[in-house]
Amino acid sequence: MSRHNSPVNAHIIQRIEIWPVDIPITDPFVVATGARVMAENLFIRVTLRDGTQGIGEAAPFPEVGGEDRPTCFAAATELAQAMIGQSAADYESLADRLHEQAPLQPAARCGLETAILDAYCRAQSIPLWRLWGTADIRERETDITIPICSPDRTLELARGWYARGFRLFKMKVGTDVELDIRRLHAVHDTLPDIGFIGDGNQGFSREDCLRFVSGVKQFGGRLVLLEQPLVRDDLEGLQAIRHLTGVPVAADESVRSLGDAREVVRL
Repeated sequence: MSRHNSPVNAHIIQRIEIWPVDIPITDPFVVATGARVMAENLFIRVTLRDGTQGIGEAAPFPEVGGEDRPTCFAAATELAQAMIGQSAADYESLADRLHEQAPLQPAARCGLETAILDAYCRAQSIPLWRLWGTADIRERETDITIPICSPDRTLELARGWYARGFRLFKMKVGTDVELDIRRLHAVHDTLPDIGFIGDGNQGFSREDCLRFVSGVKQFGGRLVLLEQPLVRDDLEGLQAIRHLTGVPVAADESVRSLGDAREVVRL
């Protein structure tokens, strides 16, 4: 076998293509920090020397992560140049290089890393879960997100998703505590067997979050999780909310690195 056709060289990244895609959103995606009516994403295709291709997607969301599509495209284009000629089999070291070169562009890095992993797994004829060692095949219940909107529209969306089998609703909240409580109350009165996740996207103060949880409990709502109710740097506040309410708290915007994750676990 020639060196050019060896299994190792077959995994060499030969070409990376990046192109924008506008995806209309059925309902305006309104969160505490902003609103989107169009997903302005990037698709990324990695082609290996043996012709195998992998696809990744970068989904910058400036209201949450600070990235917009122009900056994401520029970062992904620059990062892609450094990936040409590298082996997809070295995906771990490549991920480290991506992070070193663009620590503030996680969407761009995610799209590239996903495409590289997809190409490598396809070249190996294995699913991604096998690459990482195992599969957890326990049944899961997935939620559906309902954006910030009027109580009537909230209820309309909830009924529609309920009819399609959803029983766990991730409610975007954090701009108006009393309105948030009314929205959840309306859904609970109509669909009493469902559960709620309250996703504040950093919109609540500590006091507002406690009022929100108290209001939901007063009408008998089942609040199974609070997601990033406070600003990302207020880890002590998140810890306090967890213990004062008894509701599990999920960190989202607070975790942007392994160091952040370790600190969240410590607290």
